[in-house]
Amino acid sequence: SPPLRSARQVGHTIKRIRKSMGMTQMELAQLAGLRQAGISQLESGASGVRLGSLFKILSAIEFEFVVRARTSKFSEG
Repeated sequence: SPPLRSARQVGHTIKRIRKSMGMTQMELAQLAGLRQAGISQLESGASGVRLGSLFKILSAIEFEFVVRARTSKFSEG
């Protein structure tokens, strides 16, 4: 899958995963220990979502956050 480079892309991906698991926002919120409004904000790409909330959500759906160097289209080779 392509790298995620914006809050909107992260939110869209979380929403896609949640729906593929057959889960409602409320069910995900309960699993993550958050409010449904927080799930909605994250999925819409709103700014101001706490990083801790993202980690709770990722844990609830059994995904992880990975940081790596960006690949350059101008790399030597």
